[in-house]
Amino acid sequence: MYEGRKDTPEEGLQELAIAAQGHPPQSLKQQLLLNQLVEKIWHSEQLCCPYQGRFPPELYEEIYEEARQQLWIYICTNIERYDPNRGSVLAWVNYLFKKRFFPEVMEDIIEGETDSVTDNSLGSFEENPLLSELLREIIIEDPDNLFKTTHLKGEPRANWQFISIAKLEGKTWKEIGVEVERPLNTVREWYIRNTPAMREKIKHYLNNRSS
Repeated sequence: MYEGRKDTPEEGLQELAIAAQGHPPQSLKQQLLLNQLVEKIWHSEQLCCPYQGRFPPELYEEIYEEARQQLWIYICTNIERYDPNRGSVLAWVNYLFKKRFFPEVMEDIIEGETDSVTDNSLGSFEENPLLSELLREIIIEDPDNLFKTTHLKGEPRANWQFISIAKLEGKTWKEIGVEVERPLNTVREWYIRNTPAMREKIKHYLNNRSS
């Protein structure tokens, strides 16, 4: 059986899926049926919302929309993989969305957001060793004891100072997660949320040094 939520009556979804399976792949008739199927799934408002509440609304919407588009493409090119004997269309779709497409897109987007945040926050220090060393000095010096005391709840080792230095040293999120004994996604998400405020502090410290 497909894992996932119990679904409401499918209102013709299974009939459309089976009918689409009966036509040659990529044929006009199959594509018309699949378009109807995707539209009905969307308008059923039964597509699940994985990991809701774990991300800022705008970031969650970005992940959700991209994952949904990839799900639609998969359905339209792999409808033969649906087995009506294993469960309803909605159960199949929600299983794919929750277990495959949402996590994959979440990984890609968060990685991109993290890289962007790190670049925007800390600058292109890899291209300028002098700036990189200056940044490292400021983070280690931590004039207001802010970088070290800002940490994941219940895990002082997973603090902003430690993670930032680790990133400057080129460590991967997986390596950092292992060192602080926390899931890498948890560490990355926390770092993304907290870095903008630290960026402003760093700018302040840099301005003080140059004045």
